[in-house]
Amino acid sequence: MRFVMGCALAVVASASISPAAHAESTPACVESVNGYTPEWQASWSIYQAEQRNSSDSRSVTEADLPITIAAPRDEVWAVYSDIRNDIGRHPFLKDVVTHRSCEEDGVRVIDFTALEDIPMGPVTFPGHTQAQQRIHAAEHYYTSDSWDVPDITTHQRITFTDNGDGTTTVDERLTFLADPALIRFTADNGTASHRAYQLALKRDIENGRAVAAGHPRSDVGHEPSAPRPATTVRQRGLGGALWGQGPNADEVARSCLRGIGGPAVPDYNATLHESALAQVARSTGQAVSVADVTTTA
Repeated sequence: MRFVMGCALAVVASASISPAAHAESTPACVESVNGYTPEWQASWSIYQAEQRNSSDSRSVTEADLPITIAAPRDEVWAVYSDIRNDIGRHPFLKDVVTHRSCEEDGVRVIDFTALEDIPMGPVTFPGHTQAQQRIHAAEHYYTSDSWDVPDITTHQRITFTDNGDGTTTVDERLTFLADPALIRFTADNGTASHRAYQLALKRDIENGRAVAAGHPRSDVGHEPSAPRPATTVRQRGLGGALWGQGPNADEVARSCLRGIGGPAVPDYNATLHESALAQVARSTGQAVSVADVTTTA
């Protein structure tokens, strides 16, 4: 996932409506303060500051990931829009901890931390991805935004189209923002991990093995039975992306590991990328390659 990861805020311009005809609605919220909440709040503040930065120098790459699932839209929507259904299907996602869930004007907004174990050759990094999801159930689409170190943001818009023949097309539109030295690495491998859990969800929905948990979210207040030590807060990965390959892959890996307080891996090379893709294949039952998706700068 990605989840991913940070939040892009929507600004809604209010129409000119008389006070008698308009009453301010109060969102209905369920909150839980847990061991990961302070980290989410601090990371979210950084993300919000970046959203206001008009001189953001990061590079941007977009990807489009459509997939058709042989099931009715309501069934696909109920399973696909619940992030907890990615656990066990996303190759690295281990848990989701929800901090706050609010509903206002038919939109459910969920703040959460995704906990990931990201393989890097001889070591596994515990990634903490900070994210917000906004679910528009009436319109059958949701958006989510995420932030992770080193300053990587992912925006997602996922739509669900009823094809009229008992099948549903889900289209994930992804936008990655990262330092120019990391953007290709981030986008190529981020799309590969998204494709991995897409294929797993498709398989399990069509085989009847994925059951909707329903909304409102039942996991608010959930915290893993064995919380990670506080020292792992600095040891985050690239938003759940697979570690990539390329002419500067060695330096990218070493720089990222140094930046998040981890050990240097001087022997990093393309075999780590192949190892990560092999893990995706094991989790989905299908081989996945970055060639399966198209990204555009």
